[in-house]
Amino acid sequence: MSLSGTRFRSERSPRWNISVPEHGPLHPSLTPARTGFSLLCVLLVATTLPSAAPNDEVSGLVHSAPDRCRSLDESSIRGARVLIGGHDYGRTRFAAELGCGKHRVRVEKTGYLSFKRTLRLKLKGLESVHPILRPLEQVEPPARIPIDQPKVAHAPGPTVGCPITVDKMHPEEDSKAASFPQWLEGNKTQAEQCGISPTIIAAAFRDVRPLGRVVKHDRKQAEYSKTFFEYLNNRVSSSLVSKGRARIKQHRALLAKLEDKYEVPAEILVALWGLESDYGAATGNTPVVAALSTLVYDGRRRDFYQRELLSALRILEQGHIKPDRMLGSWAGAMGQLQFMPSTYLKWGVDADGDERVDIWRSVPDTLESAANYLAGIGWQPGQPWGVEVRLPAGFDAYQARLSWKQSNDAWNTLKVRLADGQSLPVSDTVGSIILPAGIRGPAFLVYANFQVITQWNRSLFYALSVGHLSDRLAGKEGLVGKPPPGDSSLRISVVKAMQADLKALGFDAGKPDGMVGRRTRQALRDYQKSRGIPADAYPTPKLAARLRKEAAAGSGKVQTGLGRQDIQRLQKHLKRLGYQVGKPDGIMGANTRKAMHAYLRDHDLPLVNEPTREIIQRLAREPDA
Repeated sequence: MSLSGTRFRSERSPRWNISVPEHGPLHPSLTPARTGFSLLCVLLVATTLPSAAPNDEVSGLVHSAPDRCRSLDESSIRGARVLIGGHDYGRTRFAAELGCGKHRVRVEKTGYLSFKRTLRLKLKGLESVHPILRPLEQVEPPARIPIDQPKVAHAPGPTVGCPITVDKMHPEEDSKAASFPQWLEGNKTQAEQCGISPTIIAAAFRDVRPLGRVVKHDRKQAEYSKTFFEYLNNRVSSSLVSKGRARIKQHRALLAKLEDKYEVPAEILVALWGLESDYGAATGNTPVVAALSTLVYDGRRRDFYQRELLSALRILEQGHIKPDRMLGSWAGAMGQLQFMPSTYLKWGVDADGDERVDIWRSVPDTLESAANYLAGIGWQPGQPWGVEVRLPAGFDAYQARLSWKQSNDAWNTLKVRLADGQSLPVSDTVGSIILPAGIRGPAFLVYANFQVITQWNRSLFYALSVGHLSDRLAGKEGLVGKPPPGDSSLRISVVKAMQADLKALGFDAGKPDGMVGRRTRQALRDYQKSRGIPADAYPTPKLAARLRKEAAAGSGKVQTGLGRQDIQRLQKHLKRLGYQVGKPDGIMGANTRKAMHAYLRDHDLPLVNEPTREIIQRLAREPDA
C-alpha cells in the first residue's frame, strides 16, 4: 500500500517522536510488560537519528501514552517520519523494531512523504531514561545519500552553531563591506556550520556571480509599480482562462481527489498554477542559488533571503534536484508553483511516490503541494474568497481596508450590494471591503480565504487576480467595475517623492523605495482622511502633486498652538494607554504623531496632523490600558 501524497502536520514538541500514519483497527495501549522492549526500540532509534535543529533542547523521552494505538504492518510503517523537536528528518535512513499491540514491525527507512494524520507512539513510565540519553548535540547523524548524486556519504556537520536562524541573522553585518567573492566565501563557511556538506556547497556555488538583472527586478516589482487594471489585464488573459479550463478537464480525477482530501476548490489550485507558471510552461531559467546569493549580498531584505538561500541548499542536500537544474525566478521562487525554498521544505508533497518533491516536472506533486500549503495555512472549506460589490453613494472609503471587518448582514445594512445590484447573501460571515483602483474603480468584499491567498503572496493585486481567475475558470463573467478616469501608474521617482512627502507631513510610509505597498497605502489613507478627501489610499498623479506642494510649503512643520507642557501631557496620556511615544519631552516629533494617529484610528476619530486641546482632554478621560 502506497502512502505517498498524504498530508502531515507536525506540532513542535521538545521530544523524541516516531510518527506513523493512522492505519488499521484499534488495539489496547502499550502495557507495562512491554515497556522494556519499547524502551530498547526507542533507544535504538535515538542512537541512529540526526542531531536536532538549532534551538531545540531535547534530553529525554516522552512520558505519556495514548490510551490506544493503531495496528501497524510493514507497508504502513515504511514511510514513517522521525521528528525531533518538530524538526522533520524525512529522508534520514534508520532501522528499528516497534511494538504496538500484538504487532512487531521493522522500520526500514523513511520516505520524503506527508501524512494527513499521525499517531505518535508515546511510552509510559520512562522518567528514569533521562540520564541514559546523550544530549542531542552529541548524537552523531547518519550518512545521507542524496538522490541523483554520487553515492558518497557525507554526514552534515552539527547545526548547533548555525549563524542563520529563523528570527534573524547578524543584522549588524554589512555584506557590502566586502567584495562579492569575499562575501561568498564567508557564506560558504556559514552554510557548512549549518550542516550543509562541502560537496553540495561546492556544486551549488560553482560559477556563482552577482546577477544585475535580479537587483533591477527587485527594485521594480509589478505588484507594487502598476495600477490594478494594468496588473490584472497583463496577468489574467483570455488565453490563460481557456488553458486553465482545459487543464481542469485534463486533470479532473486528480483535482477531485485533492478537493476531497484538502477541501480546496480545483479552480483555486489551477488559478495559482496558471498565474505562477502558465501551467508549468514558464518556471523560470535563473539559477536559484545565484539569484538568492545576489539578493543576500544586495541587502534590501538580507535576513529573509539568507534563510531562503540556506533552505535551497538543504533541498540540494536532500537530493530532490541537481544544482544545475535548480532554476526559478529572479527572486529564487521555484517550479510550477514558484515556491520559495522554505515553503517547499515545509509544504512540498511527494504525490507520485518517487521519493522526491518535484514541483518542476510532476503535476501531481505540484497540485498536491499547493493544496497542502493552502490547507496548512488556514483555508476555510466551503467559504468563498470574495465577491465584487457595488458601494452606496457617500460610502466612507476609510472603511475599505482589510482591518475593518463586518458581517454580510452588517454590509447589507450599509447598502453594500453585489455587483449586479442584488443583496449580499444573508450570513454572519465576516469580510472586508477593498478598493484596488480607488473609490471610482471596482470594489470587492473579501473573506478569510482571501487573507490565506495573501500568505502565498502578500500583494493584494495578486490575491485579487487569483480570485478573479478562479471565478473565470468556474464559468463566471469578467468584472463589472471599470478603471477610473485617467488611471495610470506613477513613475518610481514620483512614488519615492510621495513617500518622502508623507513622512515629512507626519505619516509613516516607511523607507522611500518607490513601491506602493500596504504601509504606503495606510499612510495615504490616513493623510486623505486628515484632509477631508475620500480616503481610498489610491495614489494618483493629482494626489502626489498635492503632497509635493504641501510638503514643500512646510505644512508638516509643528505649528500646534500648544505649549511644551501640553505636548508632554499628550505624550504621557498616550504612553499610559500603551502607545509608543518615546520619551515625554514636549516635542511633537514623528513618534508622538504616529502614536496620536494610532489612537485616533483605534477610536474611529478623524485623523489630524496636529494635536488639539480636545484630543488631550479626551485622552485624559480614557481609563488606563
